[in-house]
Amino acid sequence: MIDDYRRTDSASELVEIIHEVRRRWRMKLALRGAMAVAGLSVLVLLLSAYGLESWRFSAGAIVTFRVIVGLALVGLVAYLLVRPLMRQASDEQVRRKGSSQTPENATLCLTSKLARERSRLRLLAS
Repeated sequence: MIDDYRRTDSASELVEIIHEVRRRWRMKLALRGAMAVAGLSVLVLLLSAYGLESWRFSAGAIVTFRVIVGLALVGLVAYLLVRPLMRQASDEQVRRKGSSQTPENATLCLTSKLARERSRLRLLAS
């Protein structure tokens, strides 16, 4: 009876650790994507200003560059921000990511908890 309580507690602790590592990983991806979008957006705006200057700000050039800049910004956000956040990390990737950022004892503990939880889930599934 006590062992069941400990397993449930360790399983919930493991799930909590995995969720925390995933949350930090996604935050890192979001910040990296936002910074890349910001930097490349400045580049897109500078290139459009150069293009408008070379085409003498004609009406057709203004409309064309507005459309190009809009599409470029949407594409940058989709490719650099949304796409990385859509990927799903497996438990193994999370374990590796967490182990590279935690002390060795915590890594061993997390690895053994993950293995125990997987074997317990396999037993429940069969």
